[in-house]
Amino acid sequence: NVEEGNKWLEKAVSNGNATAAAVLGESYEKVEHGKSKDLQKANEYFKKGAEQGDAQCLRKMGYNSFHGIGMPKDPKQAAIYYREAVKLGDIPSAFYLADLYRFGIGVEKNQSKAFELYNKVMFSDSISENLQNDARAKAGTYYFDGGSVVQKNISEAIALFQ
Repeated sequence: NVEEGNKWLEKAVSNGNATAAAVLGESYEKVEHGKSKDLQKANEYFKKGAEQGDAQCLRKMGYNSFHGIGMPKDPKQAAIYYREAVKLGDIPSAFYLADLYRFGIGVEKNQSKAFELYNKVMFSDSISENLQNDARAKAGTYYFDGGSVVQKNISEAIALFQ
C-alpha cells in the first residue's frame, strides 16, 4: 500500500529520521512510490536528511546545488555539502569534491587536496568500479604531468590509465 507507506515515511521524517527523508527525496526525484516529479520537493526532503547528518542526503544536496537541479546553482554551497558528506565517509562525495578542488570551482583551487581525494576514491572498497576508474584516470594525469603534487612518473600514469 503505497499511500500507507508514504504516510509512515512522512511520520518518520517528522520524527527526524534521515533515511526516510532520503527515500522521500528520491521518490520525488525519480517518480517512485506514487510521487510526481517535483525537484523542489525532493530537495526539501534531502535538506531535512542533510540537517540530520545523512551522507546520501548531503551528497544529493551537493550535486543538486552544483548543477542547479530544483534550486539555484551554487558551487560554494555544493562544496560545503560534499565536505560534510566526506567527513561522514561518503566516497562519491569525495570524488565530486576532488573535482571542485582540481578546477577551483566553489573552492580555492587545491591540487594536493584533489589528488588526496582521488586517492581516497581509488582505494575504497565501497564505490563503483566506474567511479574508481574515473579517479584512477584523474590521478594518472597528475603523474603524467608531474608538478608540485607528485613527481612526473609516466610508468605510474600508464598503470593508472590501464
